[in-house]
Amino acid sequence: MIAGWGERERSLLHDNAVWLIAFLAFAASITGIRNGFAFDDVRVIVEDQRLHQLQNAWHAFGQTYWLPKYGGSLFRPLTSFGFSLQWAMGHGSPFPFHVVSIALYVATSAAVFRLASQLFDEKAALIGAAIFAVHPLHVEAVANIVGQAELGAALFVVVGVSLYVDWWRARKVGPLQVAVLCLLYLCALMFKEHAVVMPALIVAVELLPSSIEEDGRQRLKRLWPVLLSMGIVGLSFVAIRAHIIGQVSGGGDEASVFVGQGFDARFLTMLRVVLEWIRLFLWPATLSADYSPPRISTATEFNPVMVPAVVVIAGLIAIAVWLRQRTPAATFSFSWAAITLLIPSNLIIVTGFVLAERAMFLPSIGVSLLLGAGVALILRVASQSARQLTVATLVVVIAAGVVRSSYRNPVWKNNEALFRQTVDDVPASWKAHIMLGEVLVNQGKGEGVFEMKLAYRLSPKNDVYPRYLIAHRLGLAKRREAALPFFREAIALAPANAGIRAEAAYCL
Repeated sequence: MIAGWGERERSLLHDNAVWLIAFLAFAASITGIRNGFAFDDVRVIVEDQRLHQLQNAWHAFGQTYWLPKYGGSLFRPLTSFGFSLQWAMGHGSPFPFHVVSIALYVATSAAVFRLASQLFDEKAALIGAAIFAVHPLHVEAVANIVGQAELGAALFVVVGVSLYVDWWRARKVGPLQVAVLCLLYLCALMFKEHAVVMPALIVAVELLPSSIEEDGRQRLKRLWPVLLSMGIVGLSFVAIRAHIIGQVSGGGDEASVFVGQGFDARFLTMLRVVLEWIRLFLWPATLSADYSPPRISTATEFNPVMVPAVVVIAGLIAIAVWLRQRTPAATFSFSWAAITLLIPSNLIIVTGFVLAERAMFLPSIGVSLLLGAGVALILRVASQSARQLTVATLVVVIAAGVVRSSYRNPVWKNNEALFRQTVDDVPASWKAHIMLGEVLVNQGKGEGVFEMKLAYRLSPKNDVYPRYLIAHRLGLAKRREAALPFFREAIALAPANAGIRAEAAYCL
C-alpha cells in the first residue's frame, strides 16, 4: 500500500488501474474489428444453418458444436447460443461477432486485474494484468471468432476463483456461495470443456496465506462441500455432453496425431512442447496457426532433445516449492499455469492438436501474474538507476505487445490471408499448404493445385492421410482430374480403406 493514502485514494487508484487495463486490452485487439470469418469460423458459424434462425437459438443446448458432417463432436452450448444471437444481430455480418470477442477480452483482462489485486500489491497486479492485456499470444483467441469459447470460459473461471478468494478469506463459504461457484463453473464448461479444471484451481487457493491458523481437517471441512458440489456439476455436464455427442471423449480424437498412441507417447511429446510453451509465454515474436508435424512431431522414445524440458520442469517445481513459504501468491500462480496446461498437454485427455495458441489463453493468466510479481520485486529491491531501466523496459515491452498484437490481428481477416501467413510462418508444413491450396482452388486459381502438389512433396512418403486429404479437397472443389493421382496413391497405401475407395469411385 502507499503510505499516507486512505481507502478513498486507494480505491481511486484501483479504479483508474482497471480502466488502464481495459484500454490496453482494447488497444491490443481493436485492429481485428474488421476481420471476417476465418478458419473454423466458416464451418462452425457460416455453414451451420442451425445457428442462423434466432427462434432455434435454444436448440444449441441440445446439439453438437460441430455439424454432423464434420464429426458432430464437442458440446459448447453457451458458445453456440452466443453465435446464434450474434448472427441475428448482424444478419450474418462478422462485425457483431468481433465486437463481442473484443468485449469479452476486455472484461477478462479486467477480471485478471481484480484477481491479481487479491494476490499481490497494486504495482505487481497492475504490471501482471497489463502484460496479460497486451500479450500477442492471445490474438488467435480474440481475432478468430471461435475463440469466444476460450474467452467466455476464462472469464467465468477467473471470476469464480476471484470470488472464492474473497469468501475464503472472509470465512463465508456457505450454501449460497457454493451455489454461485457451481453456476459459474457450469457456465464456463458450457463455453468450453477446458474449464473442467476449475475445482483444482479452487484447491490451489489453499496455498494462499490465511489470517486464521487451520489444520488439515479444518481446511477439508470447509473445502469438501465446494468440491463435492462442483464435482456433481462437472460429472453431470460430462454425462449430458456424452449423451449429445454420443461418446465421453469426443473433441477431435479421431483427427489427433495421438490416435493409436499410449500415454507414454503423449508424455514424451509433451516434453517436446514444453520449451515451445515457454517461448510463446515469454517471447511470442513468432506466432502460427499451425503447429502440426513436422514443426512438432509425436515422440515414442526419450531422446537428449527432451533433457532441457525435464530440467526446466524440475527447476520450476523447485522454485514453486521454495516460494511456498516466502510468496504463496507466486506458488498459486505457478499452480494456475500448471493446472490449466493439463488439458492442452494431452496428458489427461487426447485433444485434436499437439499445440494451439488459443488453448494457452487460460494458462497465460498464471504466467502473467508471475511476470508481474517478478518485475514488481525488481522495482522494490533494485537501485534507482536499475528501477529506471526496468520501468523503461517495461514500457517498451507493453508498447511492443500492443504493436505486435495489432499487426497480428488482421492475419485472421479471412482464410486466404490467414493461410498465406501460415505458409510464411511454417513453410515446411504440408498441412498449411493444403489449407491455402483449398482456398485458392475454390477461387478457381491455378496456384491452388500448385500448393496441393507442394504439400504432397512436403508430406511423409508413407502417410496415407495427406494424400487422401489432398484428393478429398480437390474433389470437393470439382478438380477431379487433379484429385485422381492422389486417390490412387492413398489406395495403394491403404487398399482396405473402403471410404477412400468410395470417394475415388465417385471422383471417377
